Amino acid sequence: DNNEYNCGSNIHLSTLTPQMLDNLYVLCKVWGFLKYYHPEVAKGKYNWDYELFKILPSIANAKNKEDRDKRLNEWVNKYGKVKDIEDYNYKMKGYPNYSKIINLDWIVNKDLFDERLISKLTAIKNAKRPNSFNYYTVPYQLRNWMPFDREKSYDNIKWDDQGFRILTLFRLWNIIEYCFPYYDLLEADWNSLLKEYIPGIVLPADKIKYELAIKELAGHINDSHGYMDIPDHSLEKTVLSKFYNKYRVPVELIETKNGDIVVKSSELSQFERGDVIIDLDGESVKDEIEQLVPYIMASNRSAMIRDILFFLLSSDKPSLCVTVLRNGQRKIINVQNFEKNQRKQGLKTCNDYKLEFKNIAYISNDNTAKMNEEIINSSINCKGIIVDLRPFDIDIGNQMVLISKILESPQSPLWISINNRNNPGNYSLLPISEFGTHNPKYYKGKIVILVDEHTQSHMESFAMIHRTAPNSIIIGSQTAGTNGAIGIVHLPHGIKFNYTCTGAYYPFWRQLQIKGVDIDVDVRPTTANIRDGRDIYIEKAIEYIVNRKIYEK
Repeated sequence: DNNEYNCGSNIHLSTLTPQMLDNLYVLCKVWGFLKYYHPEVAKGKYNWDYELFKILPSIANAKNKEDRDKRLNEWVNKYGKVKDIEDYNYKMKGYPNYSKIINLDWIVNKDLFDERLISKLTAIKNAKRPNSFNYYTVPYQLRNWMPFDREKSYDNIKWDDQGFRILTLFRLWNIIEYCFPYYDLLEADWNSLLKEYIPGIVLPADKIKYELAIKELAGHINDSHGYMDIPDHSLEKTVLSKFYNKYRVPVELIETKNGDIVVKSSELSQFERGDVIIDLDGESVKDEIEQLVPYIMASNRSAMIRDILFFLLSSDKPSLCVTVLRNGQRKIINVQNFEKNQRKQGLKTCNDYKLEFKNIAYISNDNTAKMNEEIINSSINCKGIIVDLRPFDIDIGNQMVLISKILESPQSPLWISINNRNNPGNYSLLPISEFGTHNPKYYKGKIVILVDEHTQSHMESFAMIHRTAPNSIIIGSQTAGTNGAIGIVHLPHGIKFNYTCTGAYYPFWRQLQIKGVDIDVDVRPTTANIRDGRDIYIEKAIEYIVNRKIYEK
């Protein structure tokens, strides 16, 4: 009955013994494996969520491994014996064509399963599945976000339904297991995390603890494309309140080279550029940041701090006490009015550096494609071009125009991998794209590409492409380290989960995710640089173009 659990799972596990914990751990893995690999399930023939509810009480309450094996064997039999087998191993001989090979050795682990179950799971692994369709693998579009509506959101189900909480955990865990290209780059062991988080999902103290647990687990994927939206949440009452507060001080913060959290620009007269933030309402700003870290989905520390700083100076009431260090002196600022009350005081802009008088062109990611084309056409004989990829933008056109002008010949600096539909969890190379054309009239001056933690996704791709231009160099600090198409997946209770579903790499699978783009000259402003209003990135670019010989690759 496909409607049997529409109003609730009727799952009630009142305790969680060590045996039950093991049983749920094994069930999650087997349920996910069958979901993506059993040929009949992968066709979408069953409501796989509801199939979980049917078997969950039986497996959870198994008395021991032998009892569990017996029940699992009977459950697997229900979906039919595998008839057609395909040799997937031959594809593995072409390992250079794969960015990720899934490890399914656990299905032959005798500590988990008996010989009968191992034989059945192995047959399912090798079952013939269509290469064109798998009901549950997350689809992708290289230039657009695509919601995945085959995973139902069950918006009407309340948080306290234990079965749907377990389904949320099982579904999220297996999406990363089978549909995440960067699984091999996770810092934490994903299997260990499953056992660690089962108790807090099965028997949470309250709604807040449940929601925090789900967000914290998702935070372990180290992916700056990651985002989790929990409707009707209670998180504004937790450590994450800053992301929901009504009031936010109109200042821009930055973490400097020396580790200070500094005012980069301000539209509030009480703050000055270069103010070092010490504490907020009496709590250390460093402590405030560290409390938020476990819940932020970010590929690296630079991107994580970037995301936190945007919300750090916020409050649920129209007042905030901020202690800053200004010119070596502590100063307490009581913010009562969060409205902007002065012209923005920020760093120097490209206009302040009078680049035109230095025979240097400046192309910002904020520009339109037409503006970029006009700049490059009028600057064909200039000494150098600064390409600023720090402002985050996803306007592809303005950078494609630049590519057509600066590349001497077609280049292939970016490899993309996608999930195999008939063998999920294995990511294979898409046909390699070329950028640019044979162009004898390409720009022959120096090209400096500026990047920082705001350079993310498409902009990281363009940094890689532009870097293939003759006489080019990348100057800056660690980029966001996240690239590839974004998948949008529904989880129970109306939760929406975004993450990267295709892989993006330098040629021959050299790492981009987490690490960020390769930087030739590292630059990060100091607190003194910010206080003096200097854009040290542009200054270093000018220094390179004016004073240094052409970079030898």
